[in-house]
Amino acid sequence: MAILAVLLAVMIPTVNVLSVSVFALGGKNISWRGVGGNLLKNPLIIACALGLFLNLSGFGLPTLLVSVADLLAAMALPLGVLCVGAGLQLRRLKVTSTALILSCLLKLLLMPLAMLGLVWWFTEDTVVAITLIIFSALPTAPSAYILSRQLGGDSEVMAGIISIQTVMACLSLPVILMICAEILLK
Repeated sequence: MAILAVLLAVMIPTVNVLSVSVFALGGKNISWRGVGGNLLKNPLIIACALGLFLNLSGFGLPTLLVSVADLLAAMALPLGVLCVGAGLQLRRLKVTSTALILSCLLKLLLMPLAMLGLVWWFTEDTVVAITLIIFSALPTAPSAYILSRQLGGDSEVMAGIISIQTVMACLSLPVILMICAEILLK
């Protein structure tokens, strides 16, 4: 759990900064000021910065706020999945089938295999290796849909990508885990 916590603490802000920057730079009026404004207004980046500040300062949250935050955190994933489901347009899946197939292959097959190669090369700790491979084999998070809607991306395609990847991950994760067991546990 500690390894995963450190991984998430690094990856979530990094991926969000990169995603917001790509969306901001992909527009017609490209400016660094616009990118900075989008970064400063992004709720995920604000939450990460606030959490980092509270952690490093030693203040923490009052007990009452921790209870409320725990309840909100428990609702975040189901609400994100509901938003993705509401945004899913099945007729768009036919039109964007190339993007869907490519995203599934890259995210669910090539990323875990690339990570397998990296951990084989860089670490001898099997627990760290398997944690990193599983993390890389997970489908795209529902927050990607919310981010694409917020920043003017193609949220219908993103809803399709998330939905298809989630279903396909039910098939790909066991295969990736069997490959890990075969290679790393020998």
